[in-house]
Amino acid sequence: MSAGWCQWHQAHADDVEIIDVIERGSGPPAAASACLPCARNIRGIPYGETARAAVKALEERVVQGDVVGVEAGAAEEF
Repeated sequence: MSAGWCQWHQAHADDVEIIDVIERGSGPPAAASACLPCARNIRGIPYGETARAAVKALEERVVQGDVVGVEAGAAEEF
């Protein structure tokens, strides 16, 4: 479990997963993270495969009981 900032709902979340790495010119890249509810709703390119992997990782932690306040469930189809 890693608490952090969800880029999609623009607030702190108890558990987030990296969805994308954003290149920023000559500086270091930035990571865009999402919580499980937001990651389930991300659709399309470039987030398709990465979002599916993030949903899987987040749901595995929910099933293991590592995340409080999020119900376990099947990921939506992307």
